[in-house]
Amino acid sequence: MTLGFFEVQDDGVSEILLAVIHGTRTVDRANTDRSMTIGSHDPEGATVALHTLCVHPVYRARGIGTKILKEYLGRVKKEKGVERVALSAHDGLVPFYERYETIRSLANFSVGFVNEGISETECTGATWYDCVYTYKK
Repeated sequence: MTLGFFEVQDDGVSEILLAVIHGTRTVDRANTDRSMTIGSHDPEGATVALHTLCVHPVYRARGIGTKILKEYLGRVKKEKGVERVALSAHDGLVPFYERYETIRSLANFSVGFVNEGISETECTGATWYDCVYTYKK
């Protein structure tokens, strides 16, 4: 489950990748080391484990990360059996993922991930936080 945002350049032909987001389905509630291994996609999983959200450095702080994340959440919501999207975030990025939680009840959906605390994920040896977005029923 991958989505990319591109911008057509001035020549009208070439494009630049502005942002990409990628995840796989898993039976785990949170993003785990197991769910991030190659070949781990489980088409019956109720969780989409988000592995990558990357915005080109030149285009950061322009709302592109929020835009691609909202688009991705909207598309994933249409997938049969998906109940949530989970990710692991560095402490400095947790506010980005949870910042709309306070207004989530006023909208159909927003970014609004809930920080569920320190993750068991050991990827790169850094401290990660489990953030989960649960779809309203």
